[in-house]
Amino acid sequence: MAGGRITKRTVDALKAAKSDYVRWDGDLKGFGVRVRPSGAKSFVAVYRTGGETPLFEKLRSEPSAS
Repeated sequence: MAGGRITKRTVDALKAAKSDYVRWDGDLKGFGVRVRPSGAKSFVAVYRTGGETPLFEKLRSEPSAS
């Protein structure tokens, strides 16, 4: 799901679901926030290193909402 820029307000508003999902930044290609069913949030980036296979890297975790 792509949208506008990811801000603190955007991250705070993300709610846990039954499965993982990623909220992609609409301005910065490949950057997003992964939300786990536990409510834990991680900033992630998808990038390529010359090959065809994209790499998915966790950048930082936020405390869970519980």
